[in-house]
Amino acid sequence: MSTANPYHGTANWVEKDLPEFHHMKAYILPGTFFADTVQLFASCGFQRAATIDEADVVVFIGGADVDPSLYGQKALPTTYTAVNRDKVEILAYEQALAKNKFMFGICRGAQFLHVMNGGELWQDVNRHAGPDHWIVDLDDDFRILSNSLHHQMIKASDDLQIIAVTEEQTATTFKDENLFVNIAAGDAYLQYSMSGLS
Repeated sequence: MSTANPYHGTANWVEKDLPEFHHMKAYILPGTFFADTVQLFASCGFQRAATIDEADVVVFIGGADVDPSLYGQKALPTTYTAVNRDKVEILAYEQALAKNKFMFGICRGAQFLHVMNGGELWQDVNRHAGPDHWIVDLDDDFRILSNSLHHQMIKASDDLQIIAVTEEQTATTFKDENLFVNIAAGDAYLQYSMSGLS
């Protein structure tokens, strides 16, 4: 079975003008690539918010795996969690939600927000963390070079709007506590029980 992706952008994205958010403030929680994230938001005109209360957007960024207990699963041996970070980010999420703040997630941050809204993750995906690759914007039909540095992945659901996909399918196995999906086995929907797997 071919794992080729049918999506290919018609043009490469070129950074001409970044969106401008002057007079808006971002509260960025600590994590992987914190300095790069601060620089990105500053280049779009955001100012630093000292608290969630004064923020226009609350930003959750990269780092360790989200604790699977938050979506009703036990951790696989390959899952590396940071329980104290989860506790801090849950409090931040609850405060932002109560204040009706816009929230934005990058990498682990997107996975965390998905889980906080009832979603689940694939705990281990092969070949997901790898070299830079092209993703395709489904609305504007352009492609942009991106990276994937994480071994986990959001599970799609009916409540999730997918806005971009990878141009080349590389991952072939997807695992959580209960399922092992192997699309290289010839059936994209072939699922095995995880019981007994080491």
